[in-house]
Amino acid sequence: MFLQELNAEEKVAFLELAHLVAISNGIIDENERKMLETYDREMGVNYKIEDLKELTLQEIVQVFKSERIKRIVFLEAIAVAFADGVYQEEQKNLIQEIKEALAISDDEYEQFKGWVIKVNSLYSQANELVGV
Repeated sequence: MFLQELNAEEKVAFLELAHLVAISNGIIDENERKMLETYDREMGVNYKIEDLKELTLQEIVQVFKSERIKRIVFLEAIAVAFADGVYQEEQKNLIQEIKEALAISDDEYEQFKGWVIKVNSLYSQANELVGV
């Protein structure tokens, strides 16, 4: 949604982060894989999983400088965690680490999480309406 605002370095770092979130429970399910591919297309990076450098969280978050970019990245990281409809404990723990690394408050976290849940619900309703 807002990922086009990221510069080239931030886009690659975001894909690294999104992959960390997706794989944090040990597997990347089909919905998470599709989401990663959608992010890649949206940002025009053409970055494949094989290209990932498997950076640490600290290496990744140091790339994000502005508060707006940090908030965009955090919102999208939560969206990845909810992509398969299950917010796994490992994902919750990693999101908590990301929250702290990006200096996101508990209240902001709850707002971001609530928004992602609402949007996912609306997408489900839309799919039902169009018969998917």
